[in-house]
Amino acid sequence: MSLIRRLRASVFYLIYLGFATAALLEIIFRILPVSDSLKTQVVDDEHPIAHFKENREVTLQTGANFSHWVQKKSNNFGYLSDVDFHPAPETQSNRVVVIGDSFVEASQVTNQDAFHHRLMETYPLKTFYPIGVSGAPLSQYLAIAQFSETIFKPSQYIFVIILNDFIQSWLKYEDAARLHFFDDNEKLVRQDYSPSFKKIIARESALVR
Repeated sequence: MSLIRRLRASVFYLIYLGFATAALLEIIFRILPVSDSLKTQVVDDEHPIAHFKENREVTLQTGANFSHWVQKKSNNFGYLSDVDFHPAPETQSNRVVVIGDSFVEASQVTNQDAFHHRLMETYPLKTFYPIGVSGAPLSQYLAIAQFSETIFKPSQYIFVIILNDFIQSWLKYEDAARLHFFDDNEKLVRQDYSPSFKKIIARESALVR
C-alpha cells in the first residue's frame, strides 16, 4: 500500500473515531440530567418581549457534576411558571405581575419553590404572573411592565431589583440582544434577537449543552 493510501486510510479512521466518540458521548449525556436549552425565542416587532419556548418540560442543572438539577415547566407565554397567562380586556383586581431577572426566572429551584409561587400559596385569592429573564436590567423591567399593562391588565406589580440592574440598563454599557436598554437620549430601545442556524442545531445536542 502506498504512503498516500495509508495516510488516507488513517485520516478516514480518525474521522470515524471522532464521529463514533461524539455519538457515544451524545447518548451518555442524553441519559444524564444535562440542562435543556430554554430556547429563547425571536424578539422583534411581532414578539417584542424576551421569552422562552412555550409549554415545555425542561431539566436545568447547576455545576459540572450533576449534583443539583431540577425539572421546570414553561407556560403558554414562555415563562418558567406552572401558571398559564391570560390576556384581559380590563384591570384584574386579583392579578399581580412579578417582574425581574434570574431571581424571578428561578432556574435553580422547581416552579413550586420559586418565591412567587409561595406568594400564591400565601395569598390564594391572588394570581401571580412571574415574568423573569436572566440578565434583564431595570430598562427591561420597564418594557415588561408596559407590555403587561397592555396585555394582562394587572392591578399590582412586584419588581425584584438589585444594584447592578441600574448601570446595566444603559446601551453604552450593555447591548445584549433580546433585551431593552436606554440609549444616550434616555429612550427605551429594543435589541432584536434571532437565533442563528448553528445555535438552533447546537441547542438540540446534549453533548454541546
